[in-house]
Amino acid sequence: MDNMKKQIISMLVSSDKISLFTIHGEIIEIKNDSEYDTAKISEFLAPQLSGKNAVEIDLSQFQAIASIISSDFEGEGIVVTQVIDGREVQGIFYPRKVAVEVTVGEKKIPIPDVENLTGHIKRAAQEKSPSVANFLKRLAPVLDARKHSGEDLMQFIKQSEMPLTNDGRIIAYKRVKNGTETGFYADCHTGKVNQRVGSRVIMKIDLVDSSRHNSCSTGLHVANLGYMKSFSGTATLIVLVNPEDFIAVPKGELTKARVCAYDVIGVLSPNAHKTVNEGTHVSNDEQLKELIKKAVEGRHVQPIEEVEVGNY
Repeated sequence: MDNMKKQIISMLVSSDKISLFTIHGEIIEIKNDSEYDTAKISEFLAPQLSGKNAVEIDLSQFQAIASIISSDFEGEGIVVTQVIDGREVQGIFYPRKVAVEVTVGEKKIPIPDVENLTGHIKRAAQEKSPSVANFLKRLAPVLDARKHSGEDLMQFIKQSEMPLTNDGRIIAYKRVKNGTETGFYADCHTGKVNQRVGSRVIMKIDLVDSSRHNSCSTGLHVANLGYMKSFSGTATLIVLVNPEDFIAVPKGELTKARVCAYDVIGVLSPNAHKTVNEGTHVSNDEQLKELIKKAVEGRHVQPIEEVEVGNY
């Protein structure tokens, strides 16, 4: 990626971005929330810039996605294939779109909109986690064989406040109501799907509506924070979903999804449930933080039972 090598003569750092000025008169603006590590770029350039010299920098070396899909994963068929130029408005703006492809058998499957994983990529890079690499490997066969839109799934994940787990699974919410038995919860639609922490709820794939154009339809429903405030129920479950179990993300409604399976790993506290109802980020909830930490590391409650849902 020779176009990523730049000769820098000056740098301006602000609260939300850094601006780099090249020897050729280019202005490169890199936002702090991009897939580039602006702190490391500043640390690299600051000691070397004197105002009298140009410092060469290879920006591809400061991409978080390049650091998590490193030599550790190259043998497993994940490749960052190209960087596409961003729009130019008085300069060059980053992030640029990142193209990634995953090899499955003899096929090379492109993964769309990887830049939507920027938050997850940065977290994975900081924690040296295989979460994003494992997610991409699990997602690729689904994109090749199934109906749901990869673009919509990436948007769903982008809008989630939850991290990906180290084995590449997605943490989401499930709104329910109190069940007839202590410790059990029932789905809000029929009231007949009894589930609890430790339940794996499943539905045959061919029974789940795969159309992106249908909003409310047959299937198991999960959501991220943005959807919870518009949905009734007396409790909120924390669930784990495999990328391969996502069937449809309704077009234009990127805060909810239909899946064919999920594992129940926890229940929000009453205060956290109330906060989610208000559409606000849950903070200072140590119980939730610990639950998420265990889920990310694979130390969460494992399924003790399967609950199969029919066509309703």
